[in-house]
This record gives sequence, structure tokens and C-alpha cells, in this order.
Amino acid sequence: MTWGLRKWLLALAGASALAAILILMLSFSVIIVLEDSYLRQNLSPDLWEKYFNGLPLTAEEMAAIETLLAPYYRLEVALLAFAPSFIVAVGVGWAGSVPLARHLVGLRRTAQRVRAGDLSARVPEVKPTAAEIASFARDFDALIARAERAERESRASAATLAHELRTPLTVIRGRLQGMMDGVFPIAPAELATLMGQVDVLHRLIDDLRLLTLFASGRMSFRSEVLQLHDLIAEILALEPAVDSALAPVALHGDRARLKQAVNALLDNARRHAGGADRVTLRLDGPDAVLEVADRGPGLTEAEALQVFDRFYSKDRSQSEKSGLEESGPEESGPEESGLGGSGLGLSVVRAIAVGHKGRVRALPRPGGGTVFELRLPLAPGAVSTDSP
Repeated sequence: MTWGLRKWLLALAGASALAAILILMLSFSVIIVLEDSYLRQNLSPDLWEKYFNGLPLTAEEMAAIETLLAPYYRLEVALLAFAPSFIVAVGVGWAGSVPLARHLVGLRRTAQRVRAGDLSARVPEVKPTAAEIASFARDFDALIARAERAERESRASAATLAHELRTPLTVIRGRLQGMMDGVFPIAPAELATLMGQVDVLHRLIDDLRLLTLFASGRMSFRSEVLQLHDLIAEILALEPAVDSALAPVALHGDRARLKQAVNALLDNARRHAGGADRVTLRLDGPDAVLEVADRGPGLTEAEALQVFDRFYSKDRSQSEKSGLEESGPEESGPEESGLGGSGLGLSVVRAIAVGHKGRVRALPRPGGGTVFELRLPLAPGAVSTDSP
């Protein structure tokens, strides 16, 4: 506890004690005046003159005066008892304020550490303390933890983004340098390879822009009535190996965004599970439910929660746990480098789902594999149309 806070509390206690003493003195003065007025009204003029001038009184006269003043004596005794009671109350209040002061100081010091950039700081626990202060400290700690997590994710995303951008750029630079040196011919096949890498970069940038708009609350949707089963059927026409069961579903949504979400789910199954083997669309109360099922290696409970995070990769997560670094793009052949997804596909699916007031989740599939469930409400007002 700092001296400034202790000084403030001592000053408050001292001011309270001084105010009580002044009130006590004023009360005694008023009682004395009332006593004199009461005796003057109830004593004979001769006895009053003797009492007022301080002349000797007989035992009978003193007994009569004390009988008249008995109520005032009891009031004076009560006032005298108030003084020590007040002193005890001030002491108890001071002792009770010490934990509160310590908690406030802990909050201040924690805020100073956070302001200096130390997001590992937490409010020290002080007992006993008021429930409201303890609740505020917990909320403050939760806020710091959220900021710490956001900073950690931002750093990880920046590092992963640098790797994702470097991979196709390395391929493009290597191919162009080879063409300039005459190693690779300037042929349509070579140009097609370069265009594929440019498409990877373009898709990565588009996905990042969408997620940035989503995080800032400025992602817009074009709401229209659409037949979701027809949209999915158009996509699956290019996937003849995928079994499907599509119930007729009409809802309000953004056709382009929903098409992007379905393609992202299929692409994710293709890259990590050898492709989806079944796609279903059904109605479940007020919701339309799209399920993309695969027979891949499946996900653990923890992985099912993390799989929608930006740049999440099961292989990357396992290598980080084992302390191994990912192989750089130089270790991969030019044909393999950068030809996968951007690592943002499932994050984009979640953003589109939330923008439609829906949700997406990964569930274990009986017999092995994973089911990605995209649930969208049918209500007309279930899609955001705010302009970015």
C-alpha cells in the first residue's frame, strides 16, 4: 500500500473523528442551555438565584435540582459513551479498508505493467475483500488474458502468413529466374505454373481481406432468396465421386459467400482426408444443415476446436509440440510448393456462417472420419447486410 493512499485514508478517518468531536461539544453546549432554561422554569425565583450565582445549597435543594436534571444527566452519559464507540468504529473502518486499499494498489500496479507491455501480469489475490472488487479483478484478468491471447495469435499468424506468402513467391521467382537464364523455356506450361502460384497468392489475399472485414465487423453480405440445394448440386456436379442427399431448402443468404463456404469445406476434405465421400442437406427445425463427411484420420476433441483458427495445421501443431521446425519452401519441389490451400479456408467458412447468424463445427463420424456441419437459419433477417 502506497503512502499516498494511506495518507488519504488517515485524513478521512481524522476528519471524521474531528467532526464527531465538534458535534459532541455542540451537543453538550445545547444540553447545558436546555438545563438552565428548564431549571429557571421549574425552580422558585429564590432557589434559581442561589443556583445560578453558585451560592451554597441545602441537601433538600440539591436533591430537588438533581431530580429535575436527571433526564439531562442520562443524555450526557449517552453522549459520553458515543465518543469511545466512534473511536472503535473508526478503527474498525480503517482495518477494513486496508484489504480494499491493497486490492486497489494491486489493480493499479497490474495496469501499469500491462501499459508497459507485460501482458502476463495478473491482479494479486487479496483476502478478505468486497465481492464487487473481486469480480472486477477477475474481469480485468480475463481482459488481459484475452489481449495476451490475441497478441500471441497475431504473432503466430504473422509468422505463418510470411511463410504462406514466401512459398509461392519463391516458386514464381525461381521459375522467372530460370526462364531468364534459359533453364526453363518460356512455354504455355511454364506460364500456367506461374499463373497457378499467382492464383494461390490471390486467394490468400482475398481470404485475409474477408477475415479482416469479419474481425472488424464490416464484412457485408448480399441477401437474396436462393435454393441452397441447387447451389450445392452445381458444385457437386464437378465432384462425381461424392455421394449426396440434398433436401429442397430455400433461405435468405449471399449466394457467392455460401458457394465459397461449400467449396472450402470440400477443398479441406480433399487436402486432408482424400476428399469428401458424402454431402447431405436437410432441414432441422428453423435451420438448414449442410454436412460434409469424409473418411480421413479424424480429429481429436482439441483439434476440432482449433481447426477453424487462422492458419491452423495439424501437422504444424504436431511439429511445434515436438520442437521441430517446418521445412522451408526451398526443401520442397516447385511443383509441390504453395499448391495447397491458404490455411484460411475453414476460418473463412466460420466467418461466413457467423455472418449468416449460423455456426460451423467439426464432429466425429461413426466408423472414422469427420463431419463438418454448417448450420444456417432460414429466417429472412438472419444475414447481415451492413456495408463495409
